[in-house]
Amino acid sequence: MAAMRRVLTGDEARARDRIAGLAETTDRAIEQALGCFRDHDAVLAQQVVDGDAHINALQRKIEQGCFTAIALQQPVARDLRDLIADMNIASELERIADHAAAVAKIVLHMDAAAPTVFTGTIERLGEECRRMLATVMQAYQERDEACARAAAADDDGVDRLEQQIGADILAYLAENPDQIRSCTHSLWVVHNIERIGDRVTNIAERVVFMATGEYVDLNR
Repeated sequence: MAAMRRVLTGDEARARDRIAGLAETTDRAIEQALGCFRDHDAVLAQQVVDGDAHINALQRKIEQGCFTAIALQQPVARDLRDLIADMNIASELERIADHAAAVAKIVLHMDAAAPTVFTGTIERLGEECRRMLATVMQAYQERDEACARAAAADDDGVDRLEQQIGADILAYLAENPDQIRSCTHSLWVVHNIERIGDRVTNIAERVVFMATGEYVDLNR
């Protein structure tokens, strides 16, 4: 039994390390997506799109490792809870990276850079989401319920900023109807960035589950 427990502990440690690596890679994808949108950099945008396959592979590796540990070690109680949460968190990180790739794909369809009157605020929205991600991953590493809840609470600010940006874009479009294509692309970029905040909230819920064993809805 002690030997089995040591093996299981090693499996859990590997999952945690791999998730930390996936989170770092995902954050880099967000940073690059924001940069390619700001600078209308098609080369960087293509790199983000191409890099999504690597992130998908990392997520599948984590999932397979957790499935294998569950099948071979038959964990119970907290061990099982942690492995299930690890799989869910890896899935959410992969979906966050999908949103970064979606931003990059939008950039590839843009004829020119978005109007600078609101690009700075859009970048700020992305940085807020990156900060949320950093906070929730700290909560994950430390199994810190309070920290996870704090990360989720920041999504309210992200939602308010998204609404402000949307209003600003529509106001700009009213005065510059010839910019409808650029403004439409920018609205889709904002939507994908805001969804990152929602995914971070989902991760926060899983961290609370790991820490307490309770399912919570932090989207309220």
